[in-house]
Amino acid sequence: MTRRKRILVILLLVLVLPAAGVGVTALLAPQVLLSLFMPPPAAPDPPPPPVKFAVESTEVGQFLDHPVARKWLDKYFPGLREAEQVELTRRLTLVQVQPYFPELISDEALAALSAELAPLPPLEPVVVYSSGQTELGTILDDAQAREIVEAHIPGFFDDDRINMARPFTMKFLQIHIPDVMTEERLHAIDADFAALAEARAESATP
Repeated sequence: MTRRKRILVILLLVLVLPAAGVGVTALLAPQVLLSLFMPPPAAPDPPPPPVKFAVESTEVGQFLDHPVARKWLDKYFPGLREAEQVELTRRLTLVQVQPYFPELISDEALAALSAELAPLPPLEPVVVYSSGQTELGTILDDAQAREIVEAHIPGFFDDDRINMARPFTMKFLQIHIPDVMTEERLHAIDADFAALAEARAESATP
């Protein structure tokens, strides 16, 4: 909305509608005023494309972040995920990383993983919800995620005002309702979100 249109709307609220018997107090509720000046919501980012995993082309970070791919790392390279500085190699491939971890990534294991990955189709990316990053609206729209929150905070979604909180994360809401959004509850919710993502990844893997 342009500056000129905002001014016209405010004049309409303050001068014209009261003359018609419409109460200004009701019209100037905080959410109404905010809606006048806030930019329209950004379009959601397109989902990332499926990933064709391969030892010579897939980044280590993609292996680390996908629940199914992590199991491949544990199967063929035990101890790699726990190794010091492995997080620094996220942008490299397993082939590129091998010289830095020769005791963990053998030629034989690398070849065996490559053979297992070759016939597999690309894997869909896995979305892992979190109390600190995921908007409440996304959780509201996902029945399984909503059940997780309800299990830890019974009745949380029964509040009539819950839709007003859709753009916020649970971590943000914790500032206002710390007795409800306790650290213990948020940690438990995040653990269940991670388990949900892993289960979905497993079910989608051929």
